[in-house]
Amino acid sequence: KMIKRKSESTVYPQIDMSSDVVLEPINIKTETRTQESGDDIEMYVYDENVYTKEEYMLMQIQKNAASTDYIAMMTGVM
Repeated sequence: KMIKRKSESTVYPQIDMSSDVVLEPINIKTETRTQESGDDIEMYVYDENVYTKEEYMLMQIQKNAASTDYIAMMTGVM
């Protein structure tokens, strides 16, 4: 089952498929933080969906099928 967790980074988050799970960043916001040195740093604060590779692939197949059905309906191809 998909897990949602909080995360943050100094670089803009991307979908990460490099491990045995898929990490999908959502709700990305920027926050300015002041470091101990007094310098400001931009942080990306976001939620992260954690899927198994199988869950993620199935979700992508379902999204693509829904998009294809919608296009067919809107263009009268069905």
